Amino acid sequence: MPAVLDFARGAGLAVIEDCAQAHGAVLNGRRVGTFGDVAAFSMQQGKVLAAGEGGAVLTDDADRHDRLVQLRTDGRRYVEDPGLDSMEVVDGRSVMGTNHCMTEMQAAILLSQLPLLDEQHAIRATSCAVIGRRLEDLGLPPLGQPAGVEQESVYKYAFRWPVERRRGVRLEAIAAAISAEVGFAVYRADPPLNEHPLMRPWTGLRYWAIDSAGAFEGILFDTPVARELAEQTLVFHHAPLLASEHAARIADAIEKVATSIDELAAHGKTIEAPDPD
Repeated sequence: MPAVLDFARGAGLAVIEDCAQAHGAVLNGRRVGTFGDVAAFSMQQGKVLAAGEGGAVLTDDADRHDRLVQLRTDGRRYVEDPGLDSMEVVDGRSVMGTNHCMTEMQAAILLSQLPLLDEQHAIRATSCAVIGRRLEDLGLPPLGQPAGVEQESVYKYAFRWPVERRRGVRLEAIAAAISAEVGFAVYRADPPLNEHPLMRPWTGLRYWAIDSAGAFEGILFDTPVARELAEQTLVFHHAPLLASEHAARIADAIEKVATSIDELAAHGKTIEAPDPD
């Protein structure tokens, strides 16, 4: 974030901070979500703070807040003190918005979880420390955090399985073998973002008209470091980390697969990778 902000301020750009999977994280003494001009959190069912669907947008700018409210609420603004039989919103008349209102039931579920978030972070941190020490000893290092991270918000636990430790076994086969041992899905990391299908807008008819100048071709650059990481990294969802008493068992399962890699090499092509969903 410091590097992004330095560049953006120098170029006169606003920063939209993507905090979709970083609830409660702290960087250099500041909560993630307080760096950008606008910050967006996701509360979809898999997130650290979840309510099935929904999200939240943060800003400390009054004008942006007014615009965001209208974008969220059909172009309407909230009334500060509505009467008993009055509408809670009125036409804002400055933004054409859509209906992205989260339900009050979902908001209540989220509010009930907020007091538990710091404790859950501590439990996940304990699990990560137990697993991480074991994986380091196995030569399968967990992905670290940049300097300044004081509170992690672990959405997925990620660790590297270097090519030289595979004996030619496909990463998908290793993931499937670990999944069979632990009873939940372990799978390859996503491809680099610029190679992801979601970043190919020219494949959709609705975008052709606005891309007549080939503007989207700019995302077709190469990202060798990200690709190398994707080709070596295995991940699993954060939920098992909340059972810290099982952290050693997860490490045991990974160690079992690592020490049986020669046996797995003989059958690797027959093992199918699990569906991460």
